[in-house]
Amino acid sequence: EKHLPAPDEEKGPAHQEEIAEVAELLKKNQINQAFEVLWKKSEAEKDHDDRLRALGKIATLARLLDKPDQAEKAITAMTELSLKLPAEDVFGTYKLRPLLDELVQRKDWQTIRKIGDRFRSSSQFSKEDFHALSLIATYHLEGPKAFLKGLEESPTYGVNDTAAYAEFLNAEVSTNGPKLGEFVVRAWHAEGKRDLAWQTLQSLIVMNGGADPFYRLATDQFPDAAPEFLRSLLTYNPYEERPLIWLSELELRAGRPAEAHKLIDQAIALDPSDGEQGKDSRMQAYDVLSRILKAEGNNEKAEFFAKVTKSIRQGEAA
Repeated sequence: EKHLPAPDEEKGPAHQEEIAEVAELLKKNQINQAFEVLWKKSEAEKDHDDRLRALGKIATLARLLDKPDQAEKAITAMTELSLKLPAEDVFGTYKLRPLLDELVQRKDWQTIRKIGDRFRSSSQFSKEDFHALSLIATYHLEGPKAFLKGLEESPTYGVNDTAAYAEFLNAEVSTNGPKLGEFVVRAWHAEGKRDLAWQTLQSLIVMNGGADPFYRLATDQFPDAAPEFLRSLLTYNPYEERPLIWLSELELRAGRPAEAHKLIDQAIALDPSDGEQGKDSRMQAYDVLSRILKAEGNNEKAEFFAKVTKSIRQGEAA
């Protein structure tokens, strides 16, 4: 079953009626009529932000319903609108998230870089946010070397203001998407500067204690150094379950399911729901548990937890 993207609660009764009308048309499988209603609503919006959100919902629904023509039309309209926005009206990438989320889904890094370059050169505000946008696109288009060259050109790079640089590393291209810091670590690692990459990654994990992508990067690229660091985090904060989850992952990879099981039980005891994480990270503990159970030969329980985590991921994708 496909669901209409969530309505904006602050829009009032008229907006809710439009959403109800679209939902009713979708129930009746009157897909074209539902899109007609959504397009009329988007065209009636006078505010740039409201129009971008309305177009974003069309693009999302089109993707869910496998309507590429509708998605293309909506994304084209969002792109044109975004590039025409006065620079003084754009205070950061958040305003453009409906478009950026769709462009990331399509891996359209050329357009993402075009948007980043447009506003980092002309906006008086949040230039670093848009520079981060351009850099992430450059990483995908040209690779680590070009990315690091662009990073070194950033006004924030190498400054004494640690807080400003930390904020820069935490910039992201889309909702729940990878942060700039992840690409900095990957690029340093790829260029052979492992010590600098590991130092940066440790700082990012400390700053973002619940961010699984950074833990995953540590266990994938620094499997020898990661266990000692993760255990040190437990000393610093014994109530944070993420180090336990990823220590368990490392034990499982090393072929020690019994040790992995003890660690994952401790993590689940700290946070049984494991539901506060972002997309692709919720229920991470139970994903690890399912694979531990499989390694121990408990296939029935393993399959149960695997299905739970799979359904969560499918729901996030929708």
